[in-house]
Amino acid sequence: MPKTRPPYPPQFRARLIELARTGRTPEELGRLGDTFARRAPSAHFLISGVTLAASLLFTVPAVLSPSPAVFWPAMFLTLLMLFVNIGPLNAAMANVLPADLRARGFAVTTMIMHLLGDAASPWLIGVASDSVGLRVPVLVTGAMLALAGVVLLAGRRTLERDMRALALPGRA
Repeated sequence: MPKTRPPYPPQFRARLIELARTGRTPEELGRLGDTFARRAPSAHFLISGVTLAASLLFTVPAVLSPSPAVFWPAMFLTLLMLFVNIGPLNAAMANVLPADLRARGFAVTTMIMHLLGDAASPWLIGVASDSVGLRVPVLVTGAMLALAGVVLLAGRRTLERDMRALALPGRA
C-alpha cells in the first residue's frame, strides 16, 4: 500500500518522546494537538479514535485479571486513554460548528454523554450483571468505547471535508 504522506519529521517524533519522558501541562498538550492538526486536518478524530480504540487493550486485562497488580495499572491506562479523547473531540466540534451553534452543540454533547454514561450505565450494568455477572457488562462497555473509536477513525474524511469547507472564502 503506497504511503499518502511522508513520515513525520524526526523533530516531531523527538518532541513526542520528550513529552512522554517529562510530562507536559494540558496547554502544551493542546498546542501539540493543534500542531498535529495543522499537518493532518483529521488529527482530532485520529487522536480520539486511536485512544478510544486502544483503551480496550487495557480494559480487558483490567477486568479479567484477578491481580490488583495488573488491575490498577491497566485501569489507570484505560482511564487515561478515555480522558485523552475529550480535548481533541471538543476542538473538532469547536472548529466545525458555526459560532451561533457552538454552545448548543457542547451542551447537547455533554447532556448525551451524561445521560448515556453516568446516569444510565450504573442501572444498565446492574441489571445485566444480575443475569450474567459483572465481567461481561463491563467488557461490553469497553468494547463500545473501542467501537466509538472506530467510528471516529471512519469519520476522518468527513471532518477533513468540513474543515476544507470552512476554509473557503466567504465562510465563517
